[in-house]
Amino acid sequence: MQRLLSLVLLTAVLPACALHLRAPEADPVDDRPVQPAGEVSYIAAVAQLPFTTLAALADQALLSPVKRGGRVAFAEWSVEVGKSGPVAVRAENGLLCFKAPFRGQGTLVAVTRLERAVEAAVEVCALPRLDANGSVKLQDPVVRVSLGGLEVSGSTQVLYNALAEQLQHVTGEQLADHLSRLAVPAGDLVEPLAGALTKPMALSGGACLRLRPESMRLAQPVVTSSGLRLAASIAARPTLERPCSAEVATTGRLPRTVVDDLAHPQTVLVLPVAVSLASVHDDLLRALQAKGPIRMSNGELAIRGLRLDSADGRLLARVAVQGEVRDSFLLIPFKRQIDGEVAVWGIPDVTEQDIGLRDVQLDLATADTVTGLAAAWQRERMTELVAGKARVPRTDIEAQARNAIEGFASGQKLAGQPLRIRVDTRELAIQQVRAAGQRLELLVKFAGYIVLGDPGRP
Repeated sequence: MQRLLSLVLLTAVLPACALHLRAPEADPVDDRPVQPAGEVSYIAAVAQLPFTTLAALADQALLSPVKRGGRVAFAEWSVEVGKSGPVAVRAENGLLCFKAPFRGQGTLVAVTRLERAVEAAVEVCALPRLDANGSVKLQDPVVRVSLGGLEVSGSTQVLYNALAEQLQHVTGEQLADHLSRLAVPAGDLVEPLAGALTKPMALSGGACLRLRPESMRLAQPVVTSSGLRLAASIAARPTLERPCSAEVATTGRLPRTVVDDLAHPQTVLVLPVAVSLASVHDDLLRALQAKGPIRMSNGELAIRGLRLDSADGRLLARVAVQGEVRDSFLLIPFKRQIDGEVAVWGIPDVTEQDIGLRDVQLDLATADTVTGLAAAWQRERMTELVAGKARVPRTDIEAQARNAIEGFASGQKLAGQPLRIRVDTRELAIQQVRAAGQRLELLVKFAGYIVLGDPGRP
């Protein structure tokens, strides 16, 4: 923006002489926050429920030891097994399978005593689904039993059958019943991610943007190779603060809705950027004065001061100039001292490539008829020069918005650990610019995806 103003002012003063300015009235200073767009933004969030957590929950099941015995024909038999290790969890065709290991011994006494080590496993596979309250429930459990370490023959078949029946109908049902009563609140797993959205996103001029989450939609869980993937779409309504408070805003429990098909829209944020005209004044004046005297065919001018104003939606630059020009009267040459102001203004405008000025005007008035006629004669040429050269790349402002988003993404923590946030930018462009309240107010639109908690695609 400094480059823009430099070009405007320098172009305006090149052909100027002793002028007494008629300019639009400057706006009063406006310290109120720049109002952001009122549209809702959507942020994606992904929480993981790992197999280790699910296994720990399954291990809380009280699985009774199996102890059976009896007599068949001329033989007595007995079998006893107990849980021999932690429950393991795996994925199988969209299901969660919980496998509990058992170990023990089988004995058969007929003519001789026969003892065999017995290994077994009870596995329950179920479909994870969210209920209406947003809790993970396990539906339609199926029990499977596998035996190992026991040779099945005519004499040991009775052991095999008795053990398999007991594990299937007693132990398996115990595990299945325990799993069917589990309820893991998926929304509670996403809630800390939503809390991260309360951290302010720093903007220029001491302002900040808070995303302000309002509600969330939860998708049905997806079984992955390492656990359950819980996806959510968080609706937020960004608000602007100036000055940015140091307090960390907190959110209560967000309203939750469970949907079977979560179509997550792009995240759209409209970021207000305010640039104070006072903040660029000194640097701009130094840059103009560094150009040295402005030489004309009959003298030169020096820049002595600068004032920048917004005026009724226009950007107004007034430059104080001093100098000396040569003139003549009745063929008698003489010199005149110049002490005046030069003004140029236009409406800030966003084009495909640049931020510039449109409807550039120069309203010149002077008591000096000769100087006034000369200035009027050059007016059209001057406005063409201003309109043609007053350009600044959009990237100068858009970079501020990009830095704000990237700073937000890189500075988040959850439970003291860095929170993974993926930013996928599809569009970043200035939508609007205006001069008001002694500042330039710009709206920069971000469109893409902001995904909390998972580097993968939403």
